[in-house]
Amino acid sequence: MKRQLLNFAGTLLVFCFPAQMAAVESVVPKTTSFGPVENVDNLWLKPLESLYVGFDRPVDILPSASAVILCGGDTVVKATRFDDPVNYGENEGFVAFYFDGRLLPKGKEYVFSVAPGSVASREDGNVVNGLVEVPFYVPETLGEAFWDMDEGGCLSHGDSMTVYWHHETKPAYESEAFLYREGIEVGRFPVAVAWDWSLGQARMDFGRDIRFEKGVEFSVEFPEGIASALYRDDIVNEEASLTFVGDCAEVVGKGPEYRRVTVREDGQGVPEGVDFIFDIPFVLGGSPKVTVLESDGSVAAQTVPYVNTMINCFCMSAEFSGLGLESGKDYVFVVEEGSVVSAEGDPLANPRQTADYVVAGVGSIDAEGHHISPEGSFDISGCPVSSTADGVIHIRNGHKFIPKR
Repeated sequence: MKRQLLNFAGTLLVFCFPAQMAAVESVVPKTTSFGPVENVDNLWLKPLESLYVGFDRPVDILPSASAVILCGGDTVVKATRFDDPVNYGENEGFVAFYFDGRLLPKGKEYVFSVAPGSVASREDGNVVNGLVEVPFYVPETLGEAFWDMDEGGCLSHGDSMTVYWHHETKPAYESEAFLYREGIEVGRFPVAVAWDWSLGQARMDFGRDIRFEKGVEFSVEFPEGIASALYRDDIVNEEASLTFVGDCAEVVGKGPEYRRVTVREDGQGVPEGVDFIFDIPFVLGGSPKVTVLESDGSVAAQTVPYVNTMINCFCMSAEFSGLGLESGKDYVFVVEEGSVVSAEGDPLANPRQTADYVVAGVGSIDAEGHHISPEGSFDISGCPVSSTADGVIHIRNGHKFIPKR
């Protein structure tokens, strides 16, 4: 450095100029805790315990070193200490700055700032760092999820479905995910949340190998909040869903089929309702319908059925009061195809089924066409019983009752 002394108005001023006016060499940061310094999309989902800066040469930390975290230009936390650098060969040196372990508020942008002159070249102590500023942010959520298959892709079968995030995850709570067939829920299954190689994941376990019917649209849905960041309970996933098309031409079974039908009549013998008892658990399909046909095949009535929870079996009921059915007429009751979907095994829709209702003191029909008196009683599985027992639940006219002597 050259010194130049100037006498101005009786005052002695001292200015320091470099021997040459070229830019002064400095130690250059190459990497930080967030990755290469050129990264612009830096996230932080951990307690703020330490952050490091890696330089292009062996370095020493200077006593005046300081580092802070800025938010909106304001200092929110200062480094509490720093350790001796870790140097490797002639081209790498690392300095770590330690903070108080706090969780920075989510949804905000921050800057990790190391003051100029905090780090010097070990070879030449006059060569120091300039201002180091690394932007980063703490996200509101785990961000966009991704899958191991494309949206709208084809799937023949599987025993599970897994969704992934670009962050390590842990379970937020005991949870379930949902399987839909053409928009209708056909199953709920447990979810296991874990992480592997910096990726978070949630696995939906079907508990069996499910075949997905060819050409049918399915989807899975993982609810919001089932997974959180590994080190932050307050940063959780958004709802994630995937739609795919079934690709299995050979499926197991034929879908739910009723095994017994009970027709309910009013006091004048007019059919007012019908109960279909199926052989397996089911859910209603996307457009469930029960049709009543006249003996000549014309439509006498049509209505939307419902799952009957009044009895402890797999029962779907339909009501016809006020729809114009008449006493003394023969009818055919039809469960239209796709009205119900199996809730166990492969998610298959029912075939179209019909049941003849012939007037002559007949009020009920089983799946084989056998006629049963409307006064008949059934056990909770829908099977007819010749006599009832005290204190045991029975079914009559679609309702539960307990006989008492």
